[in-house]
Amino acid sequence: MAVTIMVISLPISGFASIIVGQCYTPKPWSHHKEIQTKMGQAHRWLGYVIIFLGVLANSTGLHEFQRIYARDAATKTYIFLNVLAAGGQLFICELVYQLYNRYSKAELPLDKGTEAWSV
Repeated sequence: MAVTIMVISLPISGFASIIVGQCYTPKPWSHHKEIQTKMGQAHRWLGYVIIFLGVLANSTGLHEFQRIYARDAATKTYIFLNVLAAGGQLFICELVYQLYNRYSKAELPLDKGTEAWSV
C-alpha cells in the first residue's frame, strides 16, 4: 500500500513542482548573493534534518519489528548493520558532494546582466 501511494504521489508532486517553477517570476531581492547564500545554508541544514528524521524513522521501525516479531541475535545484528549502512551512505554521499563542490569549475549563470557564481 505504501509503495502504491509513493508511486502515485511522487510523479504528482514532481509535476506540481514543474508547474510552480514555470509560473515563478523572480523577485528583485532574490538576486542578492547574501540572501542566496543564507537560503542555501538553510536549505542544506533542513535537508540534514530531514535525512536524520528518515534514518530515525527507519531505525525505530526496525527496532519495533525486532521487538515484536524477531527476537533473535541475527535480527539485532541486521538492524545494527542497516543503521550503520544508512549512516555510511550519508557520510559517503556528503563527502563526494563536498569534494565535487570544492574542485568543480562549473559556473551557474544567475540571470542576464548579473554575475555568475561557482557551484
